[in-house]
Amino acid sequence: MVEMFSEEPVSRHLGKLNRSEIWTRLLRDAGHRQLMDFGQFSIIERAQNTYIGKVGFAVFERPLGRADTNIEMSWTLRSQFHRLGYAKRAGSIRN
Repeated sequence: MVEMFSEEPVSRHLGKLNRSEIWTRLLRDAGHRQLMDFGQFSIIERAQNTYIGKVGFAVFERPLGRADTNIEMSWTLRSQFHRLGYAKRAGSIRN
């Protein structure tokens, strides 16, 4: 996860995060799922046991302007997995 947040294409959109900030995001994601019963989940490529990133829905309680909902689709993927459809596929999964 640290490597993913260190990649320039990822940090360009999220800013540079230190290990503590990355850990805080991981804890936030775990807590979100416990409190809201939905949230982010990790994508692992099984054959190589490779961490691809995290995707899911979340309530971040931030001002997004005029919106009909405060639930957001969110994704953070390692740069080599950008544009391969992971985020789109995750956004279409229903429980």
